[in-house]
This record gives sequence, structure tokens and C-alpha cells, in this order.
Amino acid sequence: MNNVDTIDSVIKRAPRRKHSAELRAKVLQACSQPGAQVARIARLHGLNANVAHRWRVDESNTVASAMQEAPSGFLAVNIIHETRTAADPLLPADIRVEVNRANATIVVKWPLQDSAAYAVWLREWLR
Repeated sequence: MNNVDTIDSVIKRAPRRKHSAELRAKVLQACSQPGAQVARIARLHGLNANVAHRWRVDESNTVASAMQEAPSGFLAVNIIHETRTAADPLLPADIRVEVNRANATIVVKWPLQDSAAYAVWLREWLR
């Protein structure tokens, strides 16, 4: 005697819901606002929060892949070399520094062309 119970019927699922591109765009736009709560926005539109979160992930992946596929070329840039002279008001002719140390104050004017020597002199004087 063989008593085996079999299930003859198959459990059928409800068909997947298809949401319009307009609804998706509207939800994504609302979710992108500062301080937006994705779950709340999803509920307002009759969606499960997981669906809205999935749409956001898909959207960011689409944007990221589009950025990676975009050709990354160089832009042509024209460089104009300008030489400044001592008479140019944007470039002072001398270095002028006022140094206060203990009870001594000095004002030093040094030619700009010899700035390396000025740096050496100032380092020694401040020791």
C-alpha cells in the first residue's frame, strides 16, 4: 500500500507590475531632493520602498557607466607666455620686508632678481 500525497495544483504568482517611465522619473526626481525620505516617497506613490531604492541604484549605475564610456580626450589649450618687466605694476622691482626682532626693527629692500641670496641672508640674520 502506497500512500503518497501529491499536489496537483501549482501556486501561481501575480504578474509583475510594470511602472511607467513617467512614474519612475517622478519618483527619482522626488528622491533626489535634499532631505528626501525614499520610503516615504515610495509609499506616497503606492510603491514598495525596495523598488524605489532599486531604481536609484539602477540610475546611479547607468550614469556611472555612461561616464566611463564617454571618450576622455584632451582639449586643445592655447598658452600665451607673457614676460613681465620691472616696470610692470603687477611685479614689484624689489623685495621689501620689515623685520621686528627683540628691540630692533629693520626694513630690508632687496632686488627681486637676487631673491635666493636674500633668503640666505634673512635666514642667517634671524638665527
